[in-house]
Amino acid sequence: MKQKRQGQTLIEVCVATIIAATVTMGVFSVVLSGFASQKKADKREMAGLMLKQAQETLKSYVSADPTNSNFTSGTVPLVTSPGSPGSPIGHWPAEQGNTTWALAGALPPGRIHIITPLLIGTPLADAVTGLPAPSFKYTVTNVNCLRIGSGIYASVPINDSNQCKVVVFELIYLDI
Repeated sequence: MKQKRQGQTLIEVCVATIIAATVTMGVFSVVLSGFASQKKADKREMAGLMLKQAQETLKSYVSADPTNSNFTSGTVPLVTSPGSPGSPIGHWPAEQGNTTWALAGALPPGRIHIITPLLIGTPLADAVTGLPAPSFKYTVTNVNCLRIGSGIYASVPINDSNQCKVVVFELIYLDI
């Protein structure tokens, strides 16, 4: 009869080590991918919220009257917070350097309004050297949906304030 040896053989130790390493790697992989997925999901949710917020803010400028002298920049506003949504001054303060109506448009390809400052302080503002910087803008294109200047509207002058608008948003951020 053969005597039993105490302990494990080298093969048994190697196999046990490989199994333990594989299990550990699998657990860490799941945990790390969970963190990365959560960060991406948070950014996507924030992007959706930013787009919705921008849409809602622009709605307040739809009823602005560009023919009103209080509508243009440089005039005395009728409200205490000039430039705020709903203000007779139709400029959106997020659009720095531009003092035109928030819905000022043009014929195709349209007029670009840059509102990137809205991203400051959000996870969407993360920047990485060598990759495109985050940006947020919208393009307003005028569409003569009422056929102003012809037919029954022949006497109505065509201008930016009486055109239908098509607004397209573009939000670029790092999804990493």
